[in-house]
Amino acid sequence: DHHGKLERILYKIGVFLAQRPWQFIFFSILLIVGCASGVASFENEIRQDKLWVPTGAVSLDQSDYVDGTWPASGARAMTVW
Repeated sequence: DHHGKLERILYKIGVFLAQRPWQFIFFSILLIVGCASGVASFENEIRQDKLWVPTGAVSLDQSDYVDGTWPASGARAMTVW
């Protein structure tokens, strides 16, 4: 019976953790800090052409061409649907 086996496994895990609560808390916090340590190296990107378009895409070259050939003469408008 799969349910009985699952119950026994979960029971053993529960007993193991109940006997060592502070170790479980310590290692849980250590795991969270380890996983969250990469957040410090994140860089916020707000330029949409860099955010949504893959590096080296043809559209980036075309955008550079359009911007160089017909420079913007005022505020840039964008519509998001």
